[in-house]
Amino acid sequence: MIVFTQANCLVELSAAQRQIVLADAKRHFLGLPHHLQTIELMFRRLRLTDEFGTPDRLPPKPYLREGLRLEALTMLREQDLRTPHKEPKWAKLMPSDGVFGFQFNIDFHPTRRQFLDGDPAKSWATIHTVTRNWSTHTDRSTFPLRGLIPIERDGLLGASRNIGVSSIVSSAIRLHGQMMLCGQASGTIAYVALKHGIQPRDVAKTTARIAEVQTILIRGVGGPGVLIWPYHDLAPDHPAFVAANNLSIKGIWKSDPDSVFFRPEAPITETEWKAVRGRMPDGARRTLPGQAPASRGEAARSNAAALRVSP
Repeated sequence: MIVFTQANCLVELSAAQRQIVLADAKRHFLGLPHHLQTIELMFRRLRLTDEFGTPDRLPPKPYLREGLRLEALTMLREQDLRTPHKEPKWAKLMPSDGVFGFQFNIDFHPTRRQFLDGDPAKSWATIHTVTRNWSTHTDRSTFPLRGLIPIERDGLLGASRNIGVSSIVSSAIRLHGQMMLCGQASGTIAYVALKHGIQPRDVAKTTARIAEVQTILIRGVGGPGVLIWPYHDLAPDHPAFVAANNLSIKGIWKSDPDSVFFRPEAPITETEWKAVRGRMPDGARRTLPGQAPASRGEAARSNAAALRVSP
């Protein structure tokens, strides 16, 4: 792993300097398979593969675990997401401008060391604490649109690992799938901004434009939609997927605080139906039936349809 600080940031180096750094990183990496070959009999035949199609059999580009974080309109912090539960539930912060859902381990590696015989030049072990270990998780949350927009610069959007998060949160939102969702969200924001001739920050200021971005993401374009409100049991091809996501992010459908399941096939009680109807706008509420639909999924679809046709 290459660690770059603010003083020796890779992007600030010249092309020639970057090649020197990356060549050194390759040499450093090659020490790992050599080490494995020499310490363990089962690894003696360990070899690099040709899957990358490169002369040295190494990837054409380095894998960067973290990047420079964006100073965004909003910054996700550990206290917004860290779960106090044994099983993750819903995060303290569920922003209404969410553009994709996520949940992961706070994979912030312990940095304290315990030297086993008191000699810093010899073997050591990591020290795990209550707040810094490999068993700490976030609750389920949704990433805010504002976390992709810089405070000052116009015409720029964050993506991949260059987003509005603290260093701790970055360790929990760095997986390839999450990064693809970052790019998809940023691309959708760019599309909406260009469509209306406005800046990305203007998208973040307008409820209608935020809703437009969210609807495009949830419905999907040429592929499955994005799970913005991270229910555990709603696949993108489920008939209630779009409705449940839209209603939940708007605050009309309230998630069960003790369950991350939507349970679309379960019956909806009259009390639940009355509560959901009560949170609907007046015009949409008047188009809804008084009697509860047969299931929670049908109830969500009924409410979503009423929102589309309401004045």
